[in-house]
Amino acid sequence: MRRALIPAGTTIAVPVLSCVGAYLLGDYMAMGRLRESVRPPVGSSILLKRDRSERSASEEPFVDLRNGADVHEMIERSLELAGIREWKDDEASDHLYGLVSQLADDEIPAFLERAEQVADLGQRRLLLRAVLMRWAESEPRAAATYAEERLIPQERAGVMKGIIAGWAKTDARAAYEWVEKKSHVEGVSGQLLKTIFHFWAREDLDAAMAAAVKSSDRGSAFYGISSLVNEARHRPAVLAKIAALSDPSQRENAIGQVVINWSVTEPSSAGDWLERIELDTDQRVALERKLARYWSFQDPPASARWLLAHSDEETLSENLASVMSTWAHRDPNAAARWLAEVGLGPETDQAVGKFVGRIVARDPQSAFEWARIISSPEERHRALVDVVSDWAQRDPDAAERYLLDSDLPAAEAESIIREVSREP
Repeated sequence: MRRALIPAGTTIAVPVLSCVGAYLLGDYMAMGRLRESVRPPVGSSILLKRDRSERSASEEPFVDLRNGADVHEMIERSLELAGIREWKDDEASDHLYGLVSQLADDEIPAFLERAEQVADLGQRRLLLRAVLMRWAESEPRAAATYAEERLIPQERAGVMKGIIAGWAKTDARAAYEWVEKKSHVEGVSGQLLKTIFHFWAREDLDAAMAAAVKSSDRGSAFYGISSLVNEARHRPAVLAKIAALSDPSQRENAIGQVVINWSVTEPSSAGDWLERIELDTDQRVALERKLARYWSFQDPPASARWLLAHSDEETLSENLASVMSTWAHRDPNAAARWLAEVGLGPETDQAVGKFVGRIVARDPQSAFEWARIISSPEERHRALVDVVSDWAQRDPDAAERYLLDSDLPAAEAESIIREVSREP
């Protein structure tokens, strides 16, 4: 295990450049430019809508909407449901499923025929998803084949997820074999393998692992299996199986999928596990950065502290850059304050460069000022050229005016202008 260069909770002992001053230590928002934070959606493991058999007694039951209606009346009611625009797709699908689930097997062809005739793509997708999920309860292979052969790609992807999820619950191996043969079909993607292996590993972990190592998309297969680390009763067995993989590349792939899934719920536990298992240095560094990146979607400061505590002299600079790459995109103001508090010097040059690259499109003036504090003359010059070049593509007059009005040496400013002018 590497000895951490920086104890947890401390900062890097590098001098803060005097030119930064109160600007960097203050609130980046005070510059009056970046008015909103960029917050990507929190990552998540496999989230599958539960069917009626899995609902608890306290949950609202499905309402019997049929009331003796024949298939034609069922179709018209379904069309009305699909046409309610204010619903989100998933909510409308729930309502539709409550109705369509009451179709008899011999009524499905008539419903499908009518659904195919609906002109509105959104309504047609909702109807087809509902009826094909119903069909998949009794004949999943037939429903999947229909979706493959009859639906356009925009309709197929969402419908397939529902079909395969239901099929995987009852016969994961058959669902897997079908999907493996259809990997060339648009709309039959790795997402389906994630779903299959999630349910397969729940029922037969050994069989799922044996299939995963032979899969055409091992990453998706391992992702599905490793999603079970978020369920306490499955976690020990899944972690043991993945840590015991003998092939180095497969093992690293699978551990990486564990990191992605576990970082959603218990990132610190995922970090503790990484410390306990055997990894070579390069693998450990890569996996620690991956964990910190996904962790940062939820808690950037905590992920930054954790990664820095696991840095040494060789990894410090790149680890700082890795932290900044994600955090500056998500919340540039907080990232700027943290970077200033950490301290600035050669170790942070890469991180500052990442920060500059993240903010230049929205705030070129601040990007320019941050680029100026990079300590390496070569890296600083390259960063300034990149900022001015990006800015000039949108507003060349403003970019040139800001550059010439800055207190950069005239020779350096002219050099930047020449390099930008030479770019195609």
